[in-house]
Amino acid sequence: VSPAFVAQLVLDKNAEQRRARLHQKWRNRLKHAQASGLTTTRQNMPHRADHWLLKADEAQQRHRGYQSWPIALTLAYARKNKGQAKLFQAFDGNQEVAAILILRHGTGASYHIAHATPRGKALSAHNLLMWEAMSWLASKGCQQLDLGLINTEEAPGLARFKLGTGARP
Repeated sequence: VSPAFVAQLVLDKNAEQRRARLHQKWRNRLKHAQASGLTTTRQNMPHRADHWLLKADEAQQRHRGYQSWPIALTLAYARKNKGQAKLFQAFDGNQEVAAILILRHGTGASYHIAHATPRGKALSAHNLLMWEAMSWLASKGCQQLDLGLINTEEAPGLARFKLGTGARP
C-alpha cells in the first residue's frame, strides 16, 4: 500500500495572512477570476438529486474512473446537518460555470465536491470560489479546511490547486 496524503488548510481570520500563503500562480489566477466579471453565490445545498453540480460530479466520476459518496448520502448529510452543506457557485452572466460544495463539521470543514465547466476553467472560477469559501469559513470561526487526498500521479493539476491554497500535506 502506498502512502496517502491529505491537504489540510489552516483558516486564519486575517485575509492578508491567508492571501500571503497562496502560491504566486494560484494568487494570479484568483486575481484573474476577480477581474473577470463573475458573480458568486453561497447557499445551503438544495435537496435535489438532479442539481447540476451533483450530476456533473457523477459524470466526472464515471469519466475519470473514481468513486465518491453516492448522491443520496450527500443529500442525507445536507438534510441531517441543516446549514452545514454550503454550495458556492460562480456565474458568467446567467450561466453557472463552477461550483464547490463544502461540508462543515465542528470547527472544521471538508471540500466535498467541485466542478468547473470549460468556461469556468478559462475564467479561473474555481480559484474564486475556493477563496470565497475559505473567507466565509474563516469568518464563521472555522479553523481548518480538509481539501482531501493529494494524488500527484493521477491528478497532478488538482494536487497543485489544493497545495496552491497554502494547504500542507
